[in-house]
Amino acid sequence: PAPTNAPTLSPTNIPTNQPTTGFPTSFPTKSPSNQPTSSPTTRPTTQPTDMPSKSPIIGPPPCVSIQVEVVTDNYPEETSWTLTNTCTGDEVWTLERKDYTEKNKEYTETKCFEPSKYTFEIRDSWGDGICCDYGEGKYEVMYDGEVVFSGGEFEDSTSETFGESCGPLPTKSPSTPPTNTPSNGPTISPTSTPTDSCVSIQVDVLTDKYPE
Repeated sequence: PAPTNAPTLSPTNIPTNQPTTGFPTSFPTKSPSNQPTSSPTTRPTTQPTDMPSKSPIIGPPPCVSIQVEVVTDNYPEETSWTLTNTCTGDEVWTLERKDYTEKNKEYTETKCFEPSKYTFEIRDSWGDGICCDYGEGKYEVMYDGEVVFSGGEFEDSTSETFGESCGPLPTKSPSTPPTNTPSNGPTISPTSTPTDSCVSIQVDVLTDKYPE
């Protein structure tokens, strides 16, 4: 007999559509999102903050100590002395007669002076020194810690010189500037050679009756 089943229907599914996207859906990878490393944030080391050392501080000029020790006699008011800078002629230290008031007492004085040559002079107003008729007086002078001389027997006065030698004093520049160079040049030599000069000498003689 004839088949009971009708032939199979045409397929109900429409064929798959063509791809909707003509190009790939993924775009190429973007450029790198990280920017290149910037310049270093730390600046180069600055210059040293310490200023160069200042010029050395110049202190006071050097000095040496001078010590004068005096032991008075029975008449201290007769004694006095002076210290003179021999190089400059200035009296730099003086003790008057009134400064010694006690007899047979030791007086010590010390001061600091510039290194130089000095002259110490001690005087007695009565003219008999400080030793040894009326007491056992004496004097002693120290320069830079060393005894340079001592004594006690003298009459009106006695002196001693000690210390450094005097250096040459600087000479002053001349106050009058040197004279200018002469403005006139030397005399020009003559351009022509002088000619020989000559003079004529004529002698006239009128004879008398006896020409011989």
